[in-house]
Amino acid sequence: MSILKEGDLAPSIGVSTDNEKSHRKFISKYKLPFRLISDVEKIIGKVITKEHGQQIFTELSH
Repeated sequence: MSILKEGDLAPSIGVSTDNEKSHRKFISKYKLPFRLISDVEKIIGKVITKEHGQQIFTELSH
């Protein structure tokens, strides 16, 4: 793992409440250039919402 330096861009990571099987199909179909994390139990969403005081996720239809 490398350490980011000033001016570097952080990698993008997608978070979805869909399961891993659904993710593989979605990534393959849309050729996503980033990783997609499965958050079926909505833990990541709850933590981010609590930290920022608002929901910051956007839903994508597929």
